[in-house]
Amino acid sequence: MSSGSRFEPVPASQTSFLPRRTGPLLPDTARLGQFRRQHQLALPAAAQLTCLLRDAEGTYWLGTAGHGLWRLTDAHVSSFFTQFSPRTLGAAGNQLLVGTANGHLLQVQPSAAHWATAPLTTTLLPPSFAMAPTAVATWQQGTVVGTLGDGLWHLPTTGPARRLSELPVNARILALAPDAAGGLWVGTLADGATYLPAAGPATHYTTATGLLHNDVYAILPDRQGRVWFATHGTGLAVLDRGRLVVHRLVPGGVSISALAQDKQGRVWLGTEGDGVFCFTGSRFRRFTTGNSGLTSDYCY
Repeated sequence: MSSGSRFEPVPASQTSFLPRRTGPLLPDTARLGQFRRQHQLALPAAAQLTCLLRDAEGTYWLGTAGHGLWRLTDAHVSSFFTQFSPRTLGAAGNQLLVGTANGHLLQVQPSAAHWATAPLTTTLLPPSFAMAPTAVATWQQGTVVGTLGDGLWHLPTTGPARRLSELPVNARILALAPDAAGGLWVGTLADGATYLPAAGPATHYTTATGLLHNDVYAILPDRQGRVWFATHGTGLAVLDRGRLVVHRLVPGGVSISALAQDKQGRVWLGTEGDGVFCFTGSRFRRFTTGNSGLTSDYCY
């Protein structure tokens, strides 16, 4: 600020103290720290959690830096492999997809007696695919992989991988969400959200078309045909019958990082510092450490 009235550019000589980073996003230390305190994991002392995922059976999958992938079920921890550093986890039916720090995509497959790991089309990844995956999902007879700066890729069951041209080659992907119509919703950093239908042209949504922010951290296509967009520092946007409706939820805005719909059709929102919100169909109900059994208002 200059004289408290307007903004002026800051010379580069005055911003040298700011860290400059490239590559994947930093681990969510608030969420991972809370998880580790809650479960008191019997992991090696040097194992640093980098990501986690809870599947439909209640099993937790834990990615670590330098100590591979671990499974937590009924208070028992199992190790699967140690030669890769997982950065993102995704579910594909009864399989677990693992994006690694060195740009590989792996799958964990159940067999009759045990779970086994195997590379997923690793040999089909082009040499330029050096970015660590930030999001993975199954779509159109294959797997889609989002990166932080190398665009969106489709890995078919057979054939070579290809970068999807509907998004910029340097797109920074934060979220992937297939819908019931066979389309794919893509949330990005700084470029809003894009919808790729099963057939036809893509549709792009930004603040110019009604989103509250162009950083979209999570997307939920619900069973009622609505699409929910989670942003940070603003609020919630919902695409309902072609119209974007916004919900601020709390004064000053809210940072939403997780969206889910339960069997009763209620939509749940996990926030960073404002607890959990539940949409029951007509109103939002808020749960915090002050009015419920939550142990933290940071919910992912």
